[in-house]
Formats: sequence, structure tokens, C-alpha cells
Amino acid sequence: VKSNLFIKKINESPGLSKSCSKFFKENLYFSDEVKIEVKKELNNHGLKRKKFNVLHFRLGDEKSFYKKKERFFTPEFKHCFEICRNKSKKWTNPVVVISDSNELKVFIKDKAKEEGIPLYVFHLESCHSQKNPSGCEESDSEAVVSKKGLFYAAFDMMMITLASRGYSYSVYDHGSGFFCWLCKIYKVPFKIQKFKQ
Repeated sequence: VKSNLFIKKINESPGLSKSCSKFFKENLYFSDEVKIEVKKELNNHGLKRKKFNVLHFRLGDEKSFYKKKERFFTPEFKHCFEICRNKSKKWTNPVVVISDSNELKVFIKDKAKEEGIPLYVFHLESCHSQKNPSGCEESDSEAVVSKKGLFYAAFDMMMITLASRGYSYSVYDHGSGFFCWLCKIYKVPFKIQKFKQ
């Protein structure tokens, strides 16, 4: 119940002021390389800014980056694909899927192709931005952080800022700060939901 209340508060919290959004936009900007790659991918798939929705799945650091069993409930990939299928039927805008899990993105991409559902997965290069994320300092191994992975983290960030709306599912009680704060800064309507067991 507490986790539902926490995410409910995030979903209902007020947006950022114009001056606050302006500050972040002036200090958190995308390189020309990221802008060019995002524009290329959107053009290649016939998508336009503010004319697509982002569906984000946060499966957790241990599962996505350490290849270990996550401490929190993690849904099966087929459940995530079912969410994608339902959203693509409900939404009039095309659906771009992003996730911390490259394995999930492969699964969704393959199933979407198999079923002829227009879901867009642009890369399979997700990594974390730090070697010891999410309180995993005691782990006997470090998460892989690569230059290419960081490039695609920025790529996903920019995709969120260009979306018409966003919806995020997370294994964590706090949802996803990566997703939430970008939506707030760039005034993208969003909702976060915790995966239900």
C-alpha cells in the first residue's frame, strides 16, 4: 500500500515552474551527435516529434545490469509485451518502447514483428550511468558502463522529451526518476505505475 501511495504522490505532484524548467533545459542539453541520431531514427520510421508516445519499462538494476535475480518482483517479458499490445490498441499515436533491459527489448521487438504490431525499439545498448547503482555497492561485480551505452542513455532521454505523452512501469516503489524528471522538465504528460505481483 505504501508503494502505491508514493507513486500516486509522484503522479499527482505539480509540474515544475517555467523558470525551473528553463534552468534545467539550459544546463542539461543534448549533443549534436545525439540530436542527429534521434532525428535519423524518427525519420527512418516516419515518426514526428510530439506525435508518438513513450512506453518505459524499468526492470531494475540487478536484473538488467548484473544479470542477477532482482530483489523486487519483476514481471515476465510476456506480461510487458501484453502491456505494449494493449497500449498500442488504445493509443492513437505510435508507441516507442524504452527500457533498462536489453533482453526485454529484444523480446518485444521480436514479438511485435511476429504479430505485426507497430512498436518501435530503436536500440539494444542500454547500460547504467554508474558502476555501482541502486545500493549494489556490496556486489562482487560492477555494472558495465560503456561510452556507447551512455550515448544511448542520452538518446532515450531525448526521446522522452520529444514524446506526446509517457507511461512508465517500474519494479521500484519510487518508479523511475530518469523518466519522471525528464517528463516534468519538458512538460510531457506522464504516469508511473509499479508492476503488480
